[in-house]
Amino acid sequence: MSEQLESISPNCNQPNIAGITVLTYLPLQWILTFPEFINSNNTITNAITIIPGKNFLTLAAVVETTNFKERQRSGPQRPLYNQTLIGDVAKDIPVNSNQFNIMPDYRFIIVYTYPDGQQKLLGSPEYPFKFEANLDSGRKPGTFSGHKFKFVSQNPFKAPFYAP
Repeated sequence: MSEQLESISPNCNQPNIAGITVLTYLPLQWILTFPEFINSNNTITNAITIIPGKNFLTLAAVVETTNFKERQRSGPQRPLYNQTLIGDVAKDIPVNSNQFNIMPDYRFIIVYTYPDGQQKLLGSPEYPFKFEANLDSGRKPGTFSGHKFKFVSQNPFKAPFYAP
């Protein structure tokens, strides 16, 4: 069993009628520099610098299952935002199951792309996202079988747009 983080497979050569959408994410340990400046439009325009030899990882999710939510609640000094990114990964295959075992030990930054192409940068070194995944084997043929994943964070700031 590999203990190295890898991209989550789109399950090639497996039936996947619904199609996929791809999320990109990065473990904090792979970040060399993180852009601090956010302009007046709540947009980060400088790119994240990644340590040499590493790249963003990808997660192939079932299309139309991903959803980013940002819920405001009162905090001690200012509002806090409960941020959640959910989705489904079809099929339970060994390589993905292994990654889902490893990922809870890491914290992540995520680039989330809206259907219109705009991107949001979810998380920061100070407020990273945690990962969890739950398996559902499906009760009968034709029902969903795979992992339902969730990235979660609590942040004092709304997620900025990302346009490096």
